[in-house]
Amino acid sequence: MGMDLDFGAALATRAKGFPVVIGRMEQLPFRSGAVPAFFSSETLEHVPDLADAASELARVLAPGGSLVLSVPANERFRSAWDEWAGHLRRFEPAGFAAAFAPLRLERAVWF
Repeated sequence: MGMDLDFGAALATRAKGFPVVIGRMEQLPFRSGAVPAFFSSETLEHVPDLADAASELARVLAPGGSLVLSVPANERFRSAWDEWAGHLRRFEPAGFAAAFAPLRLERAVWF
């Protein structure tokens, strides 16, 4: 199941035969505890309210579920490309861990 904020992108994905819903990371359209695994790649840097996104991920993730997140790292690498791409932030390990404290992660790997 995929999710996109953009209606046109969701329609294009559905046209290719993939299930997709329209949604925001800050208000996930899934039942509490219903998602066994969640994968998000290069989206969290665009989310205005990271605390709400973390709370929503904690809400929908099933007990013992898996979460894989890919984000741009290291603010020192910020460039004009980040501005062009609409990145609100880059992530550092300590800030990332603090933002996702509601998830009570058993194991986090940063690379």
